[in-house]
Amino acid sequence: MRQIQASTITGVPILTLPDIRSEEVQPRNPFTRSARLWRRAVHGNPSAQFTLGLAHIRGTGVPRDHREGVKWLRRAARQGHSGAQLNLGVAFALGKGVRQGDMQAYMWFSLAAEGGVERAIDYCLKLVKRMEPDQVEDAERMVCEYRSTAEH
Repeated sequence: MRQIQASTITGVPILTLPDIRSEEVQPRNPFTRSARLWRRAVHGNPSAQFTLGLAHIRGTGVPRDHREGVKWLRRAARQGHSGAQLNLGVAFALGKGVRQGDMQAYMWFSLAAEGGVERAIDYCLKLVKRMEPDQVEDAERMVCEYRSTAEH
């Protein structure tokens, strides 16, 4: 990137500014940014999928739609995005955008915890308090099955 110097009357440089071309400037239109994000998400970028999922859930730059948000979170979570796994667990725990399911929530929280999200451990413990012992066993089995299919 070429540099342009701004100087005082004496000719002593006081500031160096980058030569910014119009294509390097980020658009200010949130819908343009959403379209770029959507393209990256469609092409499989898990961070973009996660961000787009949260945008739909919050209604930030796109229409609020929990089901659409969960769809994008699920895609990112399946690629191992721990933030998406945590938020997908929250969606299942609360029944937002999906049918409420403690076992599915437990599975996603467990995977997020394995990915380093400490808060997910607390969420698992809270879920266990409202689950039956056989549900916890089934949820643990779901985690193991998910791990084995994700590795292949």
